[in-house]
This record gives sequence, structure tokens and C-alpha cells, in this order.
Amino acid sequence: AQSWGRFWDWDPKESWAFISISFYLVAIHLYRFGKIGMKGLAVGAIVGFLAISFCWYGVNYLLGTGLHSYGFG
Repeated sequence: AQSWGRFWDWDPKESWAFISISFYLVAIHLYRFGKIGMKGLAVGAIVGFLAISFCWYGVNYLLGTGLHSYGFG
């Protein structure tokens, strides 16, 4: 708690990492259980990539908050 401020806190980078993984997991599970086809899986991969991109660039440069925002400034 002394070095991080609190014992538990949802950092924006950690939250967006969870959101990004969730997009990929949903797309893979929908494809695996036959709810979407190959085109749906491709769209899911693109959406997941955009979420990963926001996790890196959006949190770092647009939000600029949190313990894990690198290179802000």
C-alpha cells in the first residue's frame, strides 16, 4: 500500500487488458461452438486487435493515467 497507494485498484491498463482478452475469448468461443463462421472470426480478430491497440496507445497517450501508462508526456 505504501508504494502503490492502495492495496487493490483497477488500473486503466489492467482493465483494458482484461477487455482485450475478453474480446478474443468471446470470438474464439463463438467460433468454436458454431455461432459464427470464418468471417465472424476474422471480424472478432480485428476487433480484438483494435482493443489491444487501444490498450497500448489509448491508455498511454489519450488517457495518460494509471500506474502502467508508459511514455505519457
